[in-house]
Amino acid sequence: MRLCSGHSRFRLCRAGLVPVLVLACAAVSAQPSADADSTAMQVQAGEATSVADGRRTGTLQQIYSDDIAFMPNPAGTIETWVKWMPGVTSHNELSSQYAVRGGSFDENLVYVNDIEIYKPFLIRAGEQEGLSFVNPEMVSSLKFSAGGFDARYGDKMASVLDVAYRRPERRELRVSAGLLTGDVTSEGLSRSGRFTWLAGYRYKSARALLSTLDTKGGYDPRFHDFQAHLTWRAAPAWEVSLLGYVADNRYRFRPESRETSFGTVDDIYRFVMYYDGQEEDSYRMATGALTLAWHPSRRMQLKWVTSLTDMREKEFYDVVSSYLLDRLETDDSALPDSVLHIGVGSTWQHARNTMSADMASVQHVGQYVVRNGLLRWSLQWQHDRMDDQYASWEAVDSADYVRLSGPALRGRNRLDRNRLSGYVQATWRFDLPAVLWHVTAGLRGHYNDVNSETFVSPRMSVALYPKAWPSWSFHGAAGSYIQPPFYREMRDRLYALHTETKAQRSVHFVLEAEHEFTLWQRLFKWSGALYYKKMDRLIPYKLENVRTVYAGDNLSDGYAVGADLRLNGCFVPDAESWVSVSWLRAREDICGDGRGSFPRPTDERFSFNLFFQDYFPRNDTWRFHLNLVYGTALPYSYPDPDRYDLTFRMRPYRRVDVGLTKTFGKVGVFRDVWLQAEVFNLFDIRNTVSYLWARTLPSDSTGAACFAVPNYMTGRRFNMKLHVTL
Repeated sequence: MRLCSGHSRFRLCRAGLVPVLVLACAAVSAQPSADADSTAMQVQAGEATSVADGRRTGTLQQIYSDDIAFMPNPAGTIETWVKWMPGVTSHNELSSQYAVRGGSFDENLVYVNDIEIYKPFLIRAGEQEGLSFVNPEMVSSLKFSAGGFDARYGDKMASVLDVAYRRPERRELRVSAGLLTGDVTSEGLSRSGRFTWLAGYRYKSARALLSTLDTKGGYDPRFHDFQAHLTWRAAPAWEVSLLGYVADNRYRFRPESRETSFGTVDDIYRFVMYYDGQEEDSYRMATGALTLAWHPSRRMQLKWVTSLTDMREKEFYDVVSSYLLDRLETDDSALPDSVLHIGVGSTWQHARNTMSADMASVQHVGQYVVRNGLLRWSLQWQHDRMDDQYASWEAVDSADYVRLSGPALRGRNRLDRNRLSGYVQATWRFDLPAVLWHVTAGLRGHYNDVNSETFVSPRMSVALYPKAWPSWSFHGAAGSYIQPPFYREMRDRLYALHTETKAQRSVHFVLEAEHEFTLWQRLFKWSGALYYKKMDRLIPYKLENVRTVYAGDNLSDGYAVGADLRLNGCFVPDAESWVSVSWLRAREDICGDGRGSFPRPTDERFSFNLFFQDYFPRNDTWRFHLNLVYGTALPYSYPDPDRYDLTFRMRPYRRVDVGLTKTFGKVGVFRDVWLQAEVFNLFDIRNTVSYLWARTLPSDSTGAACFAVPNYMTGRRFNMKLHVTL
């Protein structure tokens, strides 16, 4: 049931600040309760489909996308919505990457129309990342699970995002243009209705946003992609669909200078750096997926899916930099002067890295409707080929003494891998006099020929709906999850490839409760989740901006425990607002080192998210949007390559984005027109995403000293966006 349906009005501006205070103080969570896994079945157009009866059967939750277009979104990606979900951590507005309940960026599954989506390997910083795969203008539905997901979803340990593209019902052309992003989307169907198309082109140029960073220079980011989803019903029982995607992301940067002040009120430092050289990165990706669907009966649906992904990456840079580090006076002077000259130095960074990856898969998927239930199964073969050529080094110069800061890396890694996976899963519906039960149980199997591992993972979820309390529902899930090492996990910091590395393992336990209630004659919903994840055979890693550097071996065990709370509802029709609060403790321990446990790099102890929408009084063509994010400090590792327990905490992440939208409705030949103004980082808060370690070499006897210079994220920036529909 959509919480924001209806035509009655409730104005926040008329009710004062009470609703906002209630939202902030309640701090409980909710999700719209719809899941296509419900076992109330019916047959439509010859298809065996599972139809939602308004109840979830597992931890997968429906995320409505109606309001996505209006949300302040610096990255311009659909993942921004996911980052605001309870249990999700992201301190980088330039990146689509996120961490879920203490997991790494690489522990998240993303599917588009049943096709698994991959991300680039060489990207080091969010500004290099470009566009993510999912086109927000083409999305029909989003489903997200932060843990305890079913056996039909693949072999990773943290979360799953399941995206379905829209099936067009009429011909339409939509155009959006802004200072940062733009897109054109076309959709339609033939007169007979047997052929449909949905196609979109996007571009992104974050030059204006990157100009707010401390490092100044010539930014030239150019990101483009095009994708199309075509369907053809060849016969009443047969349908063919094609999903195609092509992306060309290029990032060029010629740095000039940087000035960063950091420290405390009583201990202020100034770091000044001058550059010579340039960086040129590129990321090209092409994906094609062909699906053949057959409905031999009203109860059965069979699919065969073939997909191929080709990725080409390049990372070239030669940058020479000279830096000066001073301690400043702490009086009230408008132009503080240096009171202590700490040191000077120079670095020379060089890289010629290229990466190519090809992933091909063939999959059979089936489902069969039985009495009071649904049976699903799948079998998939996948071949991965990686070719990584690398040549990089860094030299440090201080006091006329030049030396490499680490080993010069040069070589080539090749990896060919075959994977065989499949699952069997069943969902039953038990309608008893006092309670309605949904039970889903499944087994997932996996075989990897690189390390010859075979796994069978049992998973189960239960949903309970007591008839005496129709506004309440309860969910529980437990299961075993593995993550076979992909190329990034098998490669250590020196680019050595560890093919003997085993799969990481995790056991999930999740309990959830939901409650719907009426407040101010409007429907609201809150939910809460408790979870515990026991993990072993972990591969320790460090985060360098958005780059994950792994140890390459199974060295540690760990756990994650936490609680997520969320409240959502609409103060005005079709304008959903929500608030969420999360608590997390994620730790791991290097086996046998005797040093005890330490926080994982994504151990965000507390987070708070608020998104609020409202219309102007007596004029609902004006809409206001507010997004507020707070996250406690994340751990960060000292530059010791062999120690993962030496960490300190960065500053908390705080950010406020606002937007104002004016809808004009039908204007001339245009069906719909709206104009949006946005202010990103309204209070110009300097959030830290990573650190640059400034080295000084006083003498051979004392060795190197390092100062952690914060790399701040983007500052305040204004954006405009115009959207028209033909």
